[in-house]
Amino acid sequence: MGPRVVSAAHAGRDGLTGTLASTSGAACLFMLAWRHRSIRTITWHWLLVALGLAAGVTSIGFTRGAIHGQVMRVLLFYLTPAWTALFSHFILRDRLTRADAALSLLSLAGAVTMLWSPELGVPLPVDLAEWAGLVGGMGFAMSNVLVVKITRTLPA
Repeated sequence: MGPRVVSAAHAGRDGLTGTLASTSGAACLFMLAWRHRSIRTITWHWLLVALGLAAGVTSIGFTRGAIHGQVMRVLLFYLTPAWTALFSHFILRDRLTRADAALSLLSLAGAVTMLWSPELGVPLPVDLAEWAGLVGGMGFAMSNVLVVKITRTLPA
């Protein structure tokens, strides 16, 4: 008889718990194994905390949406280009170019095309999984923008 495989659901855990545990564990092991001397040199800044929160929202939103929703509807995560253009304009004070605006509109048009249903009407999130996908995409965009903000703000 082969090894017994126990899924997270059988062990009394859901996908969110598994994601949080594995991601946190991997980060801690990396810091302890490869960067243990560097921990003392970290200069704490609110941007680092904000980046951690945005990355956490991304992970939780996408995982929650993918586990509990239809993957097609969780494509709201892929509105990231539109959110990135907006966030970089307001947070980084980047100029919103025509190319940025076109990419944002293309992203929105793609989402509408994929999610449009005559029975449902306007493709707005209708359940927790869809909202999680949307918020996860916003978190991903915010993470990308905050990484750039950190490289511009904090010393190397």
